[in-house]
Amino acid sequence: MPAGRRTQGARVVVGLGLAIAMLVGCAENGRRAPAPEPTPQPSQAPETTSVSSSTPSPPAAAPPAAAHPDGPPRSCALELDPEAPGTMAVSVVVQNRTQEAFEARYFHPLVFHLEVWADHNKLPLDIPAFDGPVEPRSVTVPAGERVPIPTPVTLRFAPDGKRKTDSPFEWLILSPPTDVWLRAKKVLADTPELRCELKAHFR
Repeated sequence: MPAGRRTQGARVVVGLGLAIAMLVGCAENGRRAPAPEPTPQPSQAPETTSVSSSTPSPPAAAPPAAAHPDGPPRSCALELDPEAPGTMAVSVVVQNRTQEAFEARYFHPLVFHLEVWADHNKLPLDIPAFDGPVEPRSVTVPAGERVPIPTPVTLRFAPDGKRKTDSPFEWLILSPPTDVWLRAKKVLADTPELRCELKAHFR
């Protein structure tokens, strides 16, 4: 082949190579690398209200009532007041050692079941029956206070059993005077089991 054609052919090949190279470069330059994916950030958890599925604990129980070193929270006693020589008027005293007032209910005139003891012996009594009308009453006993309730009953020793009056409220102890223990039952209408007691000596 003549030298001139070989040179011309070589130029064509070189030119074609350059064109291909330029086309490949343009293609490489036109191809963009994919944008890097953003690094996921920890999302902020929404504010929530914590709800426990367990059963709520019951409120703490109230502390037990304080003990009363001087006696039970509510108590009853008898009081004797001289009315005549050898005769004592009987009153009932209701005491409240709690921190709240309460109503003591009874029937007026206030009569009750009475026992009289000397040592271990129950003394005989002469208590007339009372058939008159009664009416319900009540008295407020404030916290920490004691309230007397008068009764129509009088009490005296009478070993001979002789009465001085016809009153159904003249009650006789059929014994010579001595130290005695008085125990009254069924005094208050709402708490008939509450006993009213008194250790006494009178002549």
